[in-house]
Amino acid sequence: MKKCRSILTTLFILDLVSEQTTKLSRVLEYSHTFNVDDTIDESTAVNIKIDDTIEEDTAGNIKIVDTIDESTAVNIKVDDTIDESTAVNIKVDDTIDENTAGNIKVDDTIDESTAANIKVDDTIDESTAGNIKLDDTIDENTAVDIKVDDTIDESTAGNIKVDDTIDESTAGNIKVDDQIDESTAVSIKVDVTIVKVDVTIDESTAVNIKLDDTIDESTAVSIKVDVTIDESTVVNIKLDVTIDESTAGNIKVDD
Repeated sequence: MKKCRSILTTLFILDLVSEQTTKLSRVLEYSHTFNVDDTIDESTAVNIKIDDTIEEDTAGNIKIVDTIDESTAVNIKVDDTIDESTAVNIKVDDTIDENTAGNIKVDDTIDESTAANIKVDDTIDESTAGNIKLDDTIDENTAVDIKVDDTIDESTAGNIKVDDTIDESTAGNIKVDDQIDESTAVSIKVDVTIVKVDVTIDESTAVNIKLDDTIDESTAVSIKVDVTIDESTVVNIKLDVTIDESTAGNIKVDD
């Protein structure tokens, strides 16, 4: 009888261990450090390393050498293309399309809304916000701490230094050696080009992106690129271009 109980107890414990091992195996199967040389479709999360393509929702510490489609988030390193919403710690040497934001380094163009800490040597289109450095043009709304060596079109606001022209109504503590048209207000310092970018970022690209190709759609926060900024660019921008239309607050220009 005691032996029977002992055997049953042992079998019960082994069954529990087997069940927990199976659960742990399933957990490990879907999380942490993926090494792939091909494609990951749909939602793949956490510590992924691939040499090809990731489509749809892919999140968390991704390193790839090719393409990431749709929403890819958190600590992504790629050598090719990221489409749609790619977020957090992205470094690219090519193009970021749509919403790309936050600590991005690219060697081409940023289009539409690109936010926070952007360095580009070319063009940033639409709304680009926060700490932008570029060597070309910023069109539309560019606000706060902008340094440019070229042109800023439409409403550009906040701490801008320029060495060229400000058109439209310019108001409040402005020092210029040439022309400020319309309303330009609030501390603007511009020397022509704002961004340093060698690639293109379209729409909003967000947060710390590193890649060598393209990021499409919404990528957010802290972008460093080497291209042009068009349309609305907001917050801490340094460029060497012209400011057209309404530029607000404390502007210092040499042209």
